[in-house]
Amino acid sequence: MNEEEILGLFDKWSNALSTQNLDDMISLYAKDSVLLPTFSFDVCPNPETKRNYFKPFLMKNYTVVLETYNIQNHGDIAINSGVYKFTNKQKIEIKARYTYVYKKIDNNWLIVQHHSSYLKGIINV
Repeated sequence: MNEEEILGLFDKWSNALSTQNLDDMISLYAKDSVLLPTFSFDVCPNPETKRNYFKPFLMKNYTVVLETYNIQNHGDIAINSGVYKFTNKQKIEIKARYTYVYKKIDNNWLIVQHHSSYLKGIINV
C-alpha cells in the first residue's frame, strides 16, 4: 500500500464525518479496535461505544482536513499520524493530534487503533 492509498483510507473517514453517516463511520473500524476520542475521556473498545461517541459528534457538522501527516507502511499494517483541523458552519476550528493504525483484515483495510487529542495550545518549556 502506498502513501496515496493510505491517505485514501483517511478520506473515507473524513467523508463519513462530513456526510454524518454513522454506519459508514463505524464500518471503518475493526470490531475489536480501540478509539481514544478527541472530545471524550472515554475509551471506546467496541462498536457500541464508538457509536455512542460518534452519534452526537457527527451532528455537530464538522469537516476535517489534514494539516500535517506522517505515513508508515509495514506490510499489513499502516500508520497515519499528524495534526488535523476540524471546522464547522459556526466557524469553530479545533486542532488535534491524531494517530490511525490500519490493518488489512480479510482483504479490507480497517482502523484497529485511533487516538486523537485536542491541542489547546503549546507550552514552551
